[in-house]
Amino acid sequence: ADAVYASSAGFPLLPPICIGDRWLVDGAFSSSLPVLEAVNQGMDVIIAVAFRQHLSGQAPASFFEHVVSFMGRTTNINEAREMSLAIDLHHHEIVLIDVHFDRIIQMWDADAIPIVLEVGQQALETKKHAILSAIASFAPFAPRQ
Repeated sequence: ADAVYASSAGFPLLPPICIGDRWLVDGAFSSSLPVLEAVNQGMDVIIAVAFRQHLSGQAPASFFEHVVSFMGRTTNINEAREMSLAIDLHHHEIVLIDVHFDRIIQMWDADAIPIVLEVGQQALETKKHAILSAIASFAPFAPRQ
């Protein structure tokens, strides 16, 4: 139960939990796009998917909107830092697929599933050539484009 809680603990709604001598929170705080882990595991081709929610240019109107805005900025900064380091350390291909949404989609928004699938498919299509090229360059048995 503690591990499940820790995997979704997000300040300020769900504070970090101390297990042993370590404070644990949702991975979005420390590594929302864990490409460094893929580099450390020796992966040849890394395909990373980042989900972005573009909010209106208006200032957050509620506490919840402030939390979402803070998490979005924190995530973007962490992703940029980790991607820069991964590119420096990795000697092979890293393909980043940005999936952009024009509204906040919560995990309980089941009605948004068709939108998520459509936007994801469109983002994948924009990177299809780069993905197939990366795979082909490292796998002689991979299907040709």
